[in-house]
Amino acid sequence: MIRFFFAALQIDVTEYSDKFRTRLLKNPKRDSKFYYFRLQNALLDLAKTYYLQEIKMVKNHKDHLNKTTHRYLFVRHNFKMGFFSELKQEDRAAKR
Repeated sequence: MIRFFFAALQIDVTEYSDKFRTRLLKNPKRDSKFYYFRLQNALLDLAKTYYLQEIKMVKNHKDHLNKTTHRYLFVRHNFKMGFFSELKQEDRAAKR
């Protein structure tokens, strides 16, 4: 299941597997109450990392646009970065 999640997010498993394993899979039977909380935090951290990379890609592409000839793309990229910021739960960056 974990490898499927990494594949869905297109993240290299080897980069995050050690961090994921040490944060999440300490002893799930002993402290099952906090297991799901740690799972949620680990998945949230991975999702935030993914959306941060997406924002960087959009910003990089937006920097190459010309404001006069690419008006619609410029607006689209700003909207897209705001949407990704909302998914990362960063309200201040989403309102820009």
